[in-house]
Amino acid sequence: MDELPSRILSDVYNFFVFNEADLQAVVYHWTTTWMERNYPSDAARPRFLLNQPALRVSGQLVRPDLVMFHGHQPIVAIELKCELNRPSHAGSEKDIEKLRVCKTAYPTLKNAYFLYLYDSDSDLDVDVEDWMKRYFFTIPVNVRRHPTRRLRNRYVHWRRKWKRLYKHFQE
Repeated sequence: MDELPSRILSDVYNFFVFNEADLQAVVYHWTTTWMERNYPSDAARPRFLLNQPALRVSGQLVRPDLVMFHGHQPIVAIELKCELNRPSHAGSEKDIEKLRVCKTAYPTLKNAYFLYLYDSDSDLDVDVEDWMKRYFFTIPVNVRRHPTRRLRNRYVHWRRKWKRLYKHFQE
């Protein structure tokens, strides 16, 4: 999963991602590719990835964006956030809370990932709480800036073209 941010950036810069649904398709593709490479098929307990499965938590249904299963047990939950037009970090708390609730209800969940794709000069700042230790990982993917804060090479050209195309792909 280490190469996932660079794969997503490549797909963004090639205009495959305009909204969260596109991001979900891209992450699904790259995660299943990674699973096939790293976890050979086991007929007794196969590993598979589901798109927004309904997990029952305290009598209610919770739907993380992607969940990896080993047999019938959820082992990894992934929440996605795509804010390429107007990043606000506004809905992040709700998505992170969904992962916390899933961890409480399903002890088989080993890891949870919050993948945040955004275009901003500021960084994503998540307050680390006790339940997050050794379980919760953020994957911030900033299309504008490198982690070193340097502007990405193709950003200005990409952004100009992305704005022209975006009006055709609005959510």
